[in-house]
Amino acid sequence: MWTESLPALGIICAAIAASGFGIRGIHSLMNNGKPRRLGVDTWDKQLIDRDATITGHHTVQTSDIDHKRK
Repeated sequence: MWTESLPALGIICAAIAASGFGIRGIHSLMNNGKPRRLGVDTWDKQLIDRDATITGHHTVQTSDIDHKRK
């Protein structure tokens, strides 16, 4: 019967979903809660380097002058 394959299908779908959410969670942790950057061009790289120089981290942007570097 086709119903015998439903538990296996559920396990496969759960494994694929868990890996997708896991990767998204890792990217979020690495970027301080922000989604990963897609389509980064030369201008974006220059802004990332500027932010890293100002704040000490490549994903943080702040206008606080007294922000302590990490």
